[in-house]
Amino acid sequence: MLKRNLIAAGYAILLPVSSTVLVILVAAGVKGAASGVRRLAHR
Repeated sequence: MLKRNLIAAGYAILLPVSSTVLVILVAAGVKGAASGVRRLAHR
C-alpha cells in the first residue's frame, strides 16, 4: 500500500514537472527555428 502511494505521489510530482519541461523545450525550439529562418531570410 505504501509503495502504491509513493508511486502516485511520484506521478503527481513528475507529471507537472515534465509538462513544464516539455513546454520550455518546445518554446526554445520554436525560438531557435524562428531565429534560424530569420537568419536565412536575411541572406
